[in-house]
Amino acid sequence: TSDSVSLKGGVITSETIIHELGHAIDARRIGGTNYLQSAGDDKLQKTFEKECKKYEKQGGKISYCYNSFDAQGRLVANYSNDAPYATVNLQEMFAEAYTEMMLGYTSSSGNTISNNFPETMKAIKGIIEQTRQLPDNVRH
Repeated sequence: TSDSVSLKGGVITSETIIHELGHAIDARRIGGTNYLQSAGDDKLQKTFEKECKKYEKQGGKISYCYNSFDAQGRLVANYSNDAPYATVNLQEMFAEAYTEMMLGYTSSSGNTISNNFPETMKAIKGIIEQTRQLPDNVRH
């Protein structure tokens, strides 16, 4: 993990840029080490897992990721397309939640987060607020 993100492909929308900015906020460096804020928060991880199970029990679909290699031998992540992207893992939930906070929606997760993951969203908002409160030399 690093504090940079990669954008590749065709047209890059403002939603994509905001989503990737969410990843950059999640992956900010602390004390010179790589650190995902979402992965380092045990309470957030447990809340996300609990709400995923509840969402699935209520008939919601969870996106799963599997890796494969393309013709050039590059690693490619593949996701089930019939489920909200925010459910892939906590890092994607963080980026999708940030996108929803900034834009009021996400095209890849719809209103799934605000409707089905309220505690996860609240915890992510808390992490973002804590990040905003840090001095510039620590935050960037």
